[in-house]
Amino acid sequence: MGYFYTLKIMLVMKKMFTFSTYFFFLLLVGTQIKAQTVYRSLGSGAWATFGTWERSTDNGVTFAPAISGQLPTSNNSVIIASGHTVTIEATKSCLNLTIQSGGRLSTGGGTNAFSIRPGTSSSGTSGTIATVQNDGILGGTGELMVLELPATAAQVTVQGTGTYEIGRIRAITTNTNYPTSATTGHANNAKLIIDRDMKLNGLNNYAFSEPNSAVAATDVFIYTINAGKTVTVADPGSRWENTIMATDGVTAGGSYTYNINGTLDLSATTATSSFIPYANASSSITVNVNGTVKLGAVFKADTVNTSLGAIALNINNGALVDATATTTLTVGKTGTASGNIFFVTNGTGALRRAVGATDVTFPVGAVISSYSPVVMSNAGTLDNFTVNVSNTITNAAPVPTKVVNKQWTINEAVAGGTVGTIRLSWTTASQAASFNPAGVVVIASWNGTRYIGLPAVVTGTGTAADPYIATATGFTDFNRAFIVANLDALPLSLAAVKAYQSGTGIKLDWATSTEINTDKFIVEKSADGTSFTTLGTVTAKGNSITLSNYSLFDAAPVTGNNYYRLKMIDKDGSYTYSVILKVAIGKVKTEVVIAPNPVKGNQLNVQLNSFEKGTYNVNVYNNVGQLMLNKVINHEGGSAAQVLNLPAQIKTGTYQVVITGTDVKVAKTIIVE
Repeated sequence: MGYFYTLKIMLVMKKMFTFSTYFFFLLLVGTQIKAQTVYRSLGSGAWATFGTWERSTDNGVTFAPAISGQLPTSNNSVIIASGHTVTIEATKSCLNLTIQSGGRLSTGGGTNAFSIRPGTSSSGTSGTIATVQNDGILGGTGELMVLELPATAAQVTVQGTGTYEIGRIRAITTNTNYPTSATTGHANNAKLIIDRDMKLNGLNNYAFSEPNSAVAATDVFIYTINAGKTVTVADPGSRWENTIMATDGVTAGGSYTYNINGTLDLSATTATSSFIPYANASSSITVNVNGTVKLGAVFKADTVNTSLGAIALNINNGALVDATATTTLTVGKTGTASGNIFFVTNGTGALRRAVGATDVTFPVGAVISSYSPVVMSNAGTLDNFTVNVSNTITNAAPVPTKVVNKQWTINEAVAGGTVGTIRLSWTTASQAASFNPAGVVVIASWNGTRYIGLPAVVTGTGTAADPYIATATGFTDFNRAFIVANLDALPLSLAAVKAYQSGTGIKLDWATSTEINTDKFIVEKSADGTSFTTLGTVTAKGNSITLSNYSLFDAAPVTGNNYYRLKMIDKDGSYTYSVILKVAIGKVKTEVVIAPNPVKGNQLNVQLNSFEKGTYNVNVYNNVGQLMLNKVINHEGGSAAQVLNLPAQIKTGTYQVVITGTDVKVAKTIIVE
């Protein structure tokens, strides 16, 4: 007797350990939880067929085959066992849904767009917290199953190691507001948490969207894609949409938040993804991009005449909205009935678009109350650009009261090949105390050591409806921070300086791209590179934002090494020095000298000694062979030195400098600090 009793207990325990973790937990605390009816597949078949199921009334401890009248309902948890395929032929509801490895829940394929609603409770229970644990297959290739957040669900989490390929995700009808409690921890909202990669087939319809029918104005829905997870809208005719209530003229619409902590990929879509706020002042649509959103061909976030609800599009620190596949990007802006609608870039969050010969708008702002778009065109090679705007200027201008208090960071995917026109917008409230939009204005970029400006034309009146717009053209260097400033807010910018043998003497040429109250240039020379004396003085133009060229000739250089430097003096007596250039006179071996090395201040001093007259290419490569700089030197023959400005994206490290001519190729290793 004792032997058979012990054997019976062992068999029961063995069966218990085959259940899911969820039901084992229920068994352990069964004395505190109301018994629940659980259905588990007995074989492959239709959901509505009794023979498909076995049934447990004690939280999954023991099962018996289902009989007539016994099918899973909204109050039951469902398990699709390994090796079984269960097919739904209409909308089905349950509490928790578990699909074991090798199991599958399907619609049967084709155009069957039947719904599964986990988290449903028809027993009057509100605030259900449910889980879809899929370690097998939910849906399948080409399937259009709809995963719905039901009216009774406070939270549904979609997770597991299996495959999700369905038609769409949405909530349904009015969702009860659930009060905060210590027991449930949820408050006045319904949440769908996606913690697994998912493919949405859509079939020419909305795929990731708001509820499919009218909801209460007080309802709150939160959709979250967890970090590291990707939801892909695969069908070209499908879309991301939150507009149905507005277009139907319904006055109530609730509030919707999309937390994209992972990736939402709409890049394959050609249909219009659109957000239109509902005609209710308490309604809102909020998109928080903390990961990546890849938009499709058309995206619209706009208003209709009766709309009062708000839209917030937030690209948070480190996040990206990639609109390189987008041909039409339409958003509202300051002054519309629904408030400010544009992408707010927080921290390093950025918007990416492709820019070619026609104007492309980046509708961005640093805060919801300040629209600061960038409009770009590119007469060079088509490229992808990312734009970020901040109300904080990282590198202060020498006169910080004469700037617009905004910083636009513009990066290009492939360095070089761009000839860009930039338009930057702002309102009067963004201007520093002494900035004068009617004065001489430049758009300046930080090259790593100083600001370099190009002249800008300013239009507009500075209001929200008619903002100031500064337009400048000729930008070739990006991956930089840009500001708008009055000319006298920036220092002198030395564009180039070189020294070379000319006949029996040595000629110095230099150019400036920006001069602010510059008084004069003193050219100093030395025979040892340490003790300098004055060679001559050249009067500066004083104030200029165009390229200004200067030169001075040394008719009496010494045999051997000759050293030169510029002393650049402002009208207030302050001054700075250029790098030191060396030119050798006499019999000197052919060589390339880069000094100083390590290179500092992003300025490369290249000296060609005893080279033939001609044109030489200077290429700088990083340690993986990428070209970082390409410049052409017109060498006058003999020995000469020239300063080249390295691009701002040059980082600390080791680089190769390769100088090539008709019969010359020399490589040098440099260290950039």
